[in-house]
Amino acid sequence: MNQVLHRIKINKVILGIGLLLMAAATFSFFNNNLYSAELAYVERSNDPLVEGVVIPASCESNPVQDHFANDCQCSVTASACGGGMCDKTISWNTNFNWATWGRASLYKDGVLVNASVNNVGSAVHSIPLAGSTFRLRRPDGVTICSAFVAGLPPPTLTMSVSPTTINPGQSATISWSSGNATACTASNAWSGGKATGAHSEMVSPASNSSYTLVCQDAAGRLVSRTVNVTVNPPLVNLVASDYHIGPGDSTELSWTTVGATTCTASNDWTGAKAVNASEFVSPTVTSDYDLTCSGPSGVTTDSVQILMPSALLNATNCTIAAEASSCLSAVRWRSFNFIGTTSVRQNGTQFSTLGIRGYSPGWPIPATGPMSRAINPDNDLLTIKDTGSAFELSVTPVASCAAGSTWVTGSAPSRCVVIPTMTITSDPEIIRNGNTAEIGIAVTSNYNLTCTVRGGVPATSATFTHNGTVSASSTRTITSLPLEAAQIVEVYCEADLYPAVNATRDMRIRVTPRVEEI
Repeated sequence: MNQVLHRIKINKVILGIGLLLMAAATFSFFNNNLYSAELAYVERSNDPLVEGVVIPASCESNPVQDHFANDCQCSVTASACGGGMCDKTISWNTNFNWATWGRASLYKDGVLVNASVNNVGSAVHSIPLAGSTFRLRRPDGVTICSAFVAGLPPPTLTMSVSPTTINPGQSATISWSSGNATACTASNAWSGGKATGAHSEMVSPASNSSYTLVCQDAAGRLVSRTVNVTVNPPLVNLVASDYHIGPGDSTELSWTTVGATTCTASNDWTGAKAVNASEFVSPTVTSDYDLTCSGPSGVTTDSVQILMPSALLNATNCTIAAEASSCLSAVRWRSFNFIGTTSVRQNGTQFSTLGIRGYSPGWPIPATGPMSRAINPDNDLLTIKDTGSAFELSVTPVASCAAGSTWVTGSAPSRCVVIPTMTITSDPEIIRNGNTAEIGIAVTSNYNLTCTVRGGVPATSATFTHNGTVSASSTRTITSLPLEAAQIVEVYCEADLYPAVNATRDMRIRVTPRVEEI
């Protein structure tokens, strides 16, 4: 243990002797140096390389080091450009001991410009575009302090437009601000010289346009900016004096445009149109009117629709049974764009005001069932009418009588009356010349008939009657006159109540020729 402590003491002595020798050597070096007048022992420093050593004041060290506050005050500053392209006043300020050690020199970009300067001074120098570096150097050439001085700043330019999108005929404002510029020139959609600095100007382009501004400085350097203005397509406004009219009515179409040079009509009207005008139209159905106008900024179409009443109307045919006065027809209808209310009529008499029946208003609403209406040949005209206009639509379904009957209109109730049926026979069918035949007549009719027999019968037998009831039948036999040639016998029966109800039948009686012996 004692040996260890002894060694530590010996090492401390050796270290102390070393430090004294180093200090003596350092003092000897600086004592022979012109710039070692101000020495300092650095006990503490942020720089570990100089802590615990003797060094000169930092203004006289190389490189310069600031070991103590303001122990080396030195600065080079410059003013703004002025005169010429860029003349600046270069100023310096330092506390270097010029009187003792000689004056410093001012260098510009490595070239001596002033061989002897005072500790405070200034001088005007022309600064190139790339800028210059100014240095204060002491007599041994060591730089005390330096500064880079920028040359003429390049031109600057900001440019904007508001709004960026306009309608035809509107204006936009272009604003710009230039710096370090001696002149500005406009190009593209505008032209001519423009003022430097901050300014604005209103423009009213007819189409999409670009505005470019180029500014330059005294050195001829350029800066350019461009703004764009978008112009909407032409404005087209097409209107109608009445958008809902009836048959025979007219409406006036009027239109105005902005930024249009030509207009063309299409759809339910055609032809070239003036850019601002009006026109009367008289559509017969719902119609669409399109107007397309063109201009420098593009193409625009405007449209109007004129509504006209229309309708669907359908009725099924039906058959009237014998002795019945009507049959049922299934009626469907739907109205569209009626100005007034819906009136559905049969032979002029209204039976419904519903706007729709039997049709679906649209998915998912199902169709309603049709309406049954009793019709006959005298009462079969169905009409749907718009009470607010002259529109109406009619259909006439067919109501026909069942086979074997006919429609009868008279003093009695109108109905499908059963037509009489008759048969007529001859016994024999062939007779000898001069002989007679028995003519048999059978009549079936629901009504009283008066019948007439024509041809080959006695006058007293030429007329007979039939007493009719439902499906009543009667027969009658008439003897013909002696016949010498073939004879057509015709029976005509007519209903007493309905003269239009009649029937006719005929028959041929063949007669053999007379044969005489020679």
